[in-house]
Amino acid sequence: MSQIFENANLWLETYQSISATEKYDFIEKTLKQSLTTEFLFQLKSTIIPKLLDYKDDLEENKQFEKIFELIDLIHQNHSTFYEDYFYYLDQFAVEHSLFSDKNEKLPQLLEHFLEFPEKDPRIFLSIFTYLIFYQKYEIAALLAEKSYESLNDLNKVRYRMGDKVAIFLAYDLLQKYFEKFLVTKQFNANAYFNAISKYDIGNEKKYIAEYVRLFVENRWEVKNFKADFYSYKEYYLNLLAGHFLQTQFLQNQMNFAISFFIWDNISYYWERKAGNHEQHSEKYFAIDHRKFHQFLSNLTSDYFPHYEVNSFALLWGVVYLYEFLFSVELISYATYFNALESFELLKKDAISRYKSTLWKFDFVHRWTKPSSISQEKFDNEKQLFRNSFSSNL
Repeated sequence: MSQIFENANLWLETYQSISATEKYDFIEKTLKQSLTTEFLFQLKSTIIPKLLDYKDDLEENKQFEKIFELIDLIHQNHSTFYEDYFYYLDQFAVEHSLFSDKNEKLPQLLEHFLEFPEKDPRIFLSIFTYLIFYQKYEIAALLAEKSYESLNDLNKVRYRMGDKVAIFLAYDLLQKYFEKFLVTKQFNANAYFNAISKYDIGNEKKYIAEYVRLFVENRWEVKNFKADFYSYKEYYLNLLAGHFLQTQFLQNQMNFAISFFIWDNISYYWERKAGNHEQHSEKYFAIDHRKFHQFLSNLTSDYFPHYEVNSFALLWGVVYLYEFLFSVELISYATYFNALESFELLKKDAISRYKSTLWKFDFVHRWTKPSSISQEKFDNEKQLFRNSFSSNL
């Protein structure tokens, strides 16, 4: 039997020949061995993919305790292996802790991500995004501050990772200054812009400056909004964005960073749909079901796993935005109703597609219930998401 734990090919043959129920015991026995350096080296190309596949199988079958046992064995007995692949293992542990409200575990689970954010930036951003949507803003800010320099170095070669954490830090801090402004009626713009000057947020700084002026001057006037939108679209969109941030925080206790995420993504959809054509607000904000469906599909990618999370956040979050647009009389009831109907159909499709992993996206039920959705419907949907944690629907 000991030869199996010295020869990776023999190990693989044995693994492939046993039943699914025997695999866990076999992997557990393997991880308890004192494995040779040569065998561990061979693990990288043969056994490790099987271990990770098995971890995914356990997750699919809701055998979460076995996953934690697997992680503990690797952590305790094979620290080098753990340090090389912690992001695959701890990603699940973070998702599980966020859903289960086991916040006391997060600092320890995030230790390696804080130390090595560049190890796998895609998974780092997935976890970072989860923290924001689960409203763990303090720990998300700590992760962003600690990782910014490492991720910003990657901007030169791929994905503009540093930009994503910088934008969060800028908007999270903007909210903190806005909260102080509500109490003191003073907004220390110089202090705010000095604080974010170390982060490269590009043109976003210009837009934030407009929002600050909106907050301080209370520069919000609904009169002639709809009539003037055609001629002054860019001006009104900036005004709307700032007011949306403010309204979401005051009415729904939503962090500026989440409201910005919703606005920024849907703005991209609006602009792509409009093309070079100037449009009145009714047509500009109207949802084309097919095009919006395609837009959401493009947010989901195996290569960027956090895009899957983004799709859920945007689809559930855009409801708040259309409630806002209707409340400021920029769209008619017909356009508003059609948009909500489209969102509802797309939600049903997403729920059907991800029915066994809905629990991972339960952050949408930690947000304040949208006013357009009944309490009964909201509660039933929340229960559906939570039921997926313990059963394959």
